[in-house]
Amino acid sequence: MIGVGYCTKQNDKEVGDKNVKKYIYDTLMPGQEYKENEKNENKENKENKSWECGYHGDDGYSFCSGSGEAYGPTYTTGDIIGCYLNFLKKIVFYTKNGVNLGIACHLPDDFKGIIYPCVGFRSQGVSVKVNFGRETFKYSAMTLNNNILTRRK
Repeated sequence: MIGVGYCTKQNDKEVGDKNVKKYIYDTLMPGQEYKENEKNENKENKENKSWECGYHGDDGYSFCSGSGEAYGPTYTTGDIIGCYLNFLKKIVFYTKNGVNLGIACHLPDDFKGIIYPCVGFRSQGVSVKVNFGRETFKYSAMTLNNNILTRRK
């Protein structure tokens, strides 16, 4: 299983090897999270806010700040998952092999902070290839239009 998303906290673990088994090309990676007041993280009465969004390959669910719901098809080795984050409309949507899957998550109205791309694995020895725009994308980048605002099942 692989989950793709954004998060607000970086992890220093390296991901990848020469035998890339899964290819995920993202404008930002599918899944994210943000935190405010990180310098106060260890205080007892902290006011930290966090948010995350991810799309799981094993069951096709999207998860927004912990709550999951059926979203799109499952994905596996060889599939190309794109993740789009639109700060103006405050939405996140994914594509599978170039097909728009519709809105997965909404950013909170009071969103502030830094967002980091993230990938989660349930198994060891899994690797991914990511593209943040340095290489030509396999599928054209999508722009916001009415088709994106409707979730496809």
